[in-house]
This record gives sequence, C-alpha cells and structure tokens, in this order.
Amino acid sequence: MRSRLWGLIKQKPGRVALVVGLLLAVANAALLANALTRQSTAEDLTVQVENLQFSLEQLRLVDQEGLQSLQAEAEAAEAQLTDLKAAFPTLGDRFDLYRQAFALAGRSNVEITSVETGGTTLHETPAGYLSTTSYAVKGLGSYSECLDLMEQLEGAGLETLALDQLFMDPLHCEFNVILASSIPASQVDPVEALGDG
Repeated sequence: MRSRLWGLIKQKPGRVALVVGLLLAVANAALLANALTRQSTAEDLTVQVENLQFSLEQLRLVDQEGLQSLQAEAEAAEAQLTDLKAAFPTLGDRFDLYRQAFALAGRSNVEITSVETGGTTLHETPAGYLSTTSYAVKGLGSYSECLDLMEQLEGAGLETLALDQLFMDPLHCEFNVILASSIPASQVDPVEALGDG
C-alpha cells in the first residue's frame, strides 16, 4: 500500500499537493473560526460583565438611598412619638375621690350626700392607655360653699381631675368629676381595649 501511495504521488504530484493544501486550508479555516468565536465570546462576556457591574452599582445606590430614606422616616416617626409623649400630660397617683371629697367638703362646709361611680372608658393613645372614670357628686351647701369645694377638688387633683356638668341651687349642688389615670399596656385586658376602640 505504501508503494502504491508513493507511486500515486510520483505520477500526480500536483494533485496530491493540492489535496494536502486543501486539507491544511480547511484545518486552518476551522482553527481561525474557532479563534474568532472565542474572541467574540470573550468580548461579549466583557461587555456583559461591565453591564452587570454597572447594574450592581446602581442597585447598591438604590439600596443605600432606600435605607437612608427608611432611616429618616423611622427617625421622624420616633421624633413624632417623643413629641406626642411629651405633650401627654403627666399623671400623678390615682386620685382618691371618696376620701378627698369628704375631707375637702368638711373644710368647705358642704355635706356630701352621695358619690356615685359612673362609667369607665379606656382610651388608647400614642403614649399608652388612658383610663377615665366619671363620678356623680351630690352635696348640701350654699353657692359659695359648693364653689369652694369644687375649687379645692380641682386644686387637689390638678393633674388627674376635671369637673363637668354643674348644677346648683341655693341649698345643694351636683356635679360630675372625671378622673384620669395612665395604665401600663401590660395591665390592659385586650378584650376591654378592643371593645372600647
């Protein structure tokens, strides 16, 4: 077989050279195409990497701006809550209306005939819960004596007491007293709080 191939090369050397050159050209073209494809892919990947890096940087900026915005909103809400808490009146110890009313009535020459408990209301505020209880107070005394008693009650319960619905005639007086007190959230019955809202 070797001798036959050698004989063919001797008889037609131009054709063999052409076939060998054609084979080398096809192999060279395949290698060049592969190299060009790799170079094109590398360039595409470089562009994609640059685009991804730019997008990542934009996402970081948006994330940072969003975080700063949320922090600013949280600080503003916290400042507003602090302002609301500061505006909420400081309530003292619960006012003992029964003892105080009878003690102050003696000083004002008013005879308390009754102190009746009305309703209690629970209010949820930004600074906590506020409980208000109303009482109906009736007494015997002159105008000036009843007014003196009410003035003393207001002075004694300045932070927690308000007077409402006054009725007076020459011999007796009736008025409502509203007492307020703050209640820690841990002491509030959730059912009561929901029923009040």
